[in-house]
Amino acid sequence: MKGFIYKISQDDKCYYGSTVRDPIIRLKEHERHSKYNLPNLTKSEILFNNYDFPPLFKIIAEVEFENIQDLKDIEYYYIEKDNTCVNVARKPDPNGVWVKNKLRMQLYRKSKTYDCECGCKINYFSRNKHLVTKKHFKLLNKKIEENKKKICTVIL
Repeated sequence: MKGFIYKISQDDKCYYGSTVRDPIIRLKEHERHSKYNLPNLTKSEILFNNYDFPPLFKIIAEVEFENIQDLKDIEYYYIEKDNTCVNVARKPDPNGVWVKNKLRMQLYRKSKTYDCECGCKINYFSRNKHLVTKKHFKLLNKKIEENKKKICTVIL
């Protein structure tokens, strides 16, 4: 497989990432997550939100690998050697503490729910995405129409 290691940087801070997809699409995801304050496990939003100008994006390496962990190991190499890096993900320790914390975080995220005004019960961390869906607007309009009918019958 082919993957990319990329760097997003401002004057005094940087973020390293890896992807197997088009790096520009991944950059756009970082931008969207920071712009709309969407749930994100990365700290790249610091580079988008705390500065007056957009960050620089650079592909550092194009890597051929067999296992995705090989790509991650190269990413961790760049993270560890750069002390201006804002990444929170570090190379997992041999005891698997990072993996245990990741699983605990995933369970926590799944347990948080949000009762939307349209009547849906959704994952709390998916609410921003839900609020712009056709389903949300359709259910909201349906509720509005039902409330109008109730108000009309009460008045009559």
